[in-house]
Amino acid sequence: MTLERQLNVKWGLLACYILEGKWEQAAFAALILDAVVDERLGGMGSAKGKQEVLKQRTCLAHWLLFIVFKIPADKTEIIERGQVAKVIEMLISEKYLTLMAFYAPHLFRYAAAAFMFYKPEKTFKDDLVHILGHEYRKKNEEGAPTMEKNEIIEFLLALFLDMDFEAAKTLLASIQANYPYATDYFLHDKAELLTLNCRILVSY
Repeated sequence: MTLERQLNVKWGLLACYILEGKWEQAAFAALILDAVVDERLGGMGSAKGKQEVLKQRTCLAHWLLFIVFKIPADKTEIIERGQVAKVIEMLISEKYLTLMAFYAPHLFRYAAAAFMFYKPEKTFKDDLVHILGHEYRKKNEEGAPTMEKNEIIEFLLALFLDMDFEAAKTLLASIQANYPYATDYFLHDKAELLTLNCRILVSY
């Protein structure tokens, strides 16, 4: 089987599992696809191969959002274990955060949300806060059109980078009073979970 056909099969499986709501299988398919992109395309060594790696991985980063955020509330137990947990870790890993910085900065809000909801651990916090602190603020200072002000990111940076607890509390009050993602396809139904985790982080 050619590499192109192999990739098409992997993408097709991922799409089918997501459409059918088979989240564990979808997560496993995403992990396999990431590995194939790294091993087969990354191993080519050519400039074209490297460009294709970035293209494939950027697409995959967007598809991961379905696995991370669209699992029904009555099935959230699978988030804490197995393949879905690994997908969440992959989304907020240094590899994917660096990719977002260059090719998809609009995904930073989802990386921050995934951290807030599922992985508030030092291992992930350090990379996330470092990259957000540098890239998010730099792009906002430059007025980049793909980087709008984001309350989740502002909250994390106030809390963990600036150590400004008053600013974090002010942002939390704003999020509670007027949930900013009511029309966001992936975050519109996460208001209660987001505010709960914000309060927990502030109370640490």
